[in-house]
Amino acid sequence: MIDHPKQTPSSEEVRRAQVDFLERMFRGTTAGCERLTDAEWAETCEAQLRLHQGLVDERFFEPLLERIDALDDPGARPFP
Repeated sequence: MIDHPKQTPSSEEVRRAQVDFLERMFRGTTAGCERLTDAEWAETCEAQLRLHQGLVDERFFEPLLERIDALDDPGARPFP
């Protein structure tokens, strides 16, 4: 396992990542969010808390946002 040095994001980076995360998560009809399982919702909340604490940056959210975006697509297959 490769250990990357921790880089603390600036407050502007954290704010920008939070805004982007929330805009992507709640845009449109929020159909993707409504289809989240309890575990996915818990993961979303945990991820937001970790971002707020400066423990992760916006790249941490990409897999989660991709799942939400896929759920927003009416033709998308559900994730296993």
